[in-house]
Amino acid sequence: MKKVVLLLLLLSSIHANEWYEFKPSEKLGISEFNMTDWLEKLAGIHGFVQNVGNDLMFEDGTKVKFYRRFEKAIRETGFKGTIIGSCFQAGSGPTHFYNLHTDVIMGLIDRHNYHGGGTGHTFHPGKCKNRSMVSEPGSGLLVSGFQQVKNAPFSFSEWMSLIQNEWIAEGSPIVAAYGMGVQGWDASYSFASDFPHFTETIHTPGIYNVMSPTQLALYPAMASMIYRNDVKEGEIVSIRIIHIPSLIDGKMGFWEDLLQDRDQKSFHGITPNKALACGRIAVDFVDEFTKTEKPDFVKYWERESKFITSNTRQLYWNYSKDGYFTINTPGTKGCIGFSEGKTFNLDEVEISIETPFAVVLVSSMDKKPIKKSKNLLVTTVARAKNTGMEYNEDKTQISF
Repeated sequence: MKKVVLLLLLLSSIHANEWYEFKPSEKLGISEFNMTDWLEKLAGIHGFVQNVGNDLMFEDGTKVKFYRRFEKAIRETGFKGTIIGSCFQAGSGPTHFYNLHTDVIMGLIDRHNYHGGGTGHTFHPGKCKNRSMVSEPGSGLLVSGFQQVKNAPFSFSEWMSLIQNEWIAEGSPIVAAYGMGVQGWDASYSFASDFPHFTETIHTPGIYNVMSPTQLALYPAMASMIYRNDVKEGEIVSIRIIHIPSLIDGKMGFWEDLLQDRDQKSFHGITPNKALACGRIAVDFVDEFTKTEKPDFVKYWERESKFITSNTRQLYWNYSKDGYFTINTPGTKGCIGFSEGKTFNLDEVEISIETPFAVVLVSSMDKKPIKKSKNLLVTTVARAKNTGMEYNEDKTQISF
C-alpha cells in the first residue's frame, strides 16, 4: 500500500491578500526560471516572529495562531496519511523551538538543507563553496539532525551536495550511513531528479542534479544498505531539553544558535556537531523546566587523535587530515573521502585507494551478508567536472 504525505503550512492567515504576489523575474526556460526575488522575501507581509510579553507575535502585531482546525478538517475527510506542518526553520532560539514543537504536534518533522554550490541557483563561473563535509564530522547536510525530536518521525525531504563543490560524491553516503542509519531518519528525498537518464554534464543547467553520475551512480549501493538495515540505529548520546512555557521568558536551559545562509543551515551549541558521528541526538519536549547537562562523548570521540567511532561500532570517521570514514557492516563495506595511499581491512574485504578522493563500496546484492553472497556490487566514484571546467589554485573559484 502506498503512503501519502500531505504538506500543510502553518500560516497566520489564509487570506490571499496577505501574501506576496508571484512575479517571476525571467521567462520560463527549458528546465527552470528565476524565482529568487520572490523566494527570498519574507513568507508573508507580517514580518518575523518574536516574543512580545506572553505572546508570540509577528512584527506588525499580528498574533501567531496554530490552526489545528486545518488538521481536523483534513482528518474529517477520511484522510489517514501523514501530515507535515512545515519544512522550514523559524529563526534561532525560542522561535525555532516553538516552530519545531508545532511540527511535532502536527505529525512528521520535515527539513531541507544544502551544502556547497556557488553564488546562485544556476551553474556559472565565479566563486564556489568547495569545503568537504568529510573534513568536519557533523557539518553540511548531516547537521539537519539537530532538529530531530525524541520519539517523533523525521524526514529529510530536500537536500543536495551542490556543484560547484568538487566533493559532491560524499553527500549520499553521509546521508545514508549517518542520517538514515545512525540517526534513524525515516525518509530521504534528494533534489532534484528532472530526467529519466544520466545527464551529459554535471549540471542541468541548474546546480540541483540527482542524475549526475556522482549522485545517481551511488544509489543502488546506498538503497540496498538502507533497506537491508545494514547500519544500525545508534543509541541516543545527547538530549537537549525544552520546556515550551519557559520559552516566553527566553529560558532554554542550554545555548544553541541556528545559522542560515539562504538554503544552507548550521547549528552551534552545547552539543557539538561531531556528536552526530557518535550516536543519535534529539530534542525532548518536557512538562517542566529542566536544564540540559553538557554531554560527554569520551567513549566514542578521540579528540587528540581526531577520530570518532559510532556507538553502533560500524562507522569510523577520521578527520585528522582532510578526512574520510569507513563503513563496516555485514552487507556493505566501504570508504568515503580522502584516503590516498591507505588500505582498509574491513573483515573479509580489503580496499586499497590510490586516488586522492574516492567513494568505494562493496555491497551484497541480496539479503545475505557479503561473506555468503554469491553476487557483489562494487561501486567506485571520485571527482567529476565538465570538459573545460577548471578550479583556481586554492579552489575557491571556477572557470569554463
